[in-house]
Amino acid sequence: MYPVAKSIIVGDRFGDESEVFVIYIDALIRFGGGPQSRRGVALFKDRSKDAPDLTERLIEVEG
Repeated sequence: MYPVAKSIIVGDRFGDESEVFVIYIDALIRFGGGPQSRRGVALFKDRSKDAPDLTERLIEVEG
């Protein structure tokens, strides 16, 4: 594992951490992925709904 200053362990399944993860980020890049990554994007968009422009903070590429 890569050494980190802070660990946030949430849930028991892959993707359970998404709701907490988006609180800590200012930008998001999604490259491909499945339902879990799309759910993360939806959470990020919802959290950022008051931001004037997401085009520089959200990049999505189908892979």
